[in-house]
Amino acid sequence: IRDALRELEKGKVRPVLLLVGSETLLIERAVAAAKAATVGDQGVAGFNEDLFQGDQTEGQTVANAARTMPMMADKRFVLVRRVDKMKGDSHGVLAGYLKNPAPESCVVLVAKKLDGNGKLSRAAKKEGCRFDAKALKLGAVRQLAVSEAKAKGHQLPSDAAHALVDAVGEDLSAMGDALERLSLYVGPGQRIDLAAVEATVSRIRVDTVWQL
Repeated sequence: IRDALRELEKGKVRPVLLLVGSETLLIERAVAAAKAATVGDQGVAGFNEDLFQGDQTEGQTVANAARTMPMMADKRFVLVRRVDKMKGDSHGVLAGYLKNPAPESCVVLVAKKLDGNGKLSRAAKKEGCRFDAKALKLGAVRQLAVSEAKAKGHQLPSDAAHALVDAVGEDLSAMGDALERLSLYVGPGQRIDLAAVEATVSRIRVDTVWQL
C-alpha cells in the first residue's frame, strides 16, 4: 500500500484502487489521499462523491455511480467499504468494470480480506491496482513512527521510537493516537524524547504467557 501512497503523492490517480488489509491507518491514509487527489475542493460538495457499504449495495450500483459524469468538476470519487461482504456476482461485475473503467472517476474498494483467486482480485492484480496493507514488522513500525513524527514537525530519536513501539506494539492506529498525544505534550516543533514517551504513553501491548 506504500506504493499506492507514493503514486498518489506524485499526483498519479488510478481509475480503480483495491485496498486490502487490516492496517486501517495506512488504508485510511490512502483513501484520504485518493479523495484529495480526485475531487479536493473542486465542484459542488457531495455531488461528486459516493460512499457505499459492500453489504448494502451491489456491484452494478457502484459501476453506475462511477460512470456518472462529474458535476462542475473533472473527477468523481467513489468509495466502497466492506467489499468482501458484497453478495451475488458483485465481484464479477466490478471485475468487468475494471476492464474498462470510467476515466472521470476514481473508485476505491476497501476490504479487510479478499480471496486472491476470486474474480475481483484476479482482475485487480492483472490491472496492477490491488494494494495490500500487510501487518508491519516491529522494525518497520519504528521507522514509520519516526517518519510520522517528522511529518508532525518532531524529531523522534531511536530510543524514544523503541519505547513507543514497545508500548503500543504493532497497532498502527494506537501508534497514531500516541503520536498525537505526544505532539500536544511536547509542543510544536519540539523533540519527542524518551522521557516524553514514558510520561504520556501507557503500555497497552499485552505479552501473552507464551511470549514471556
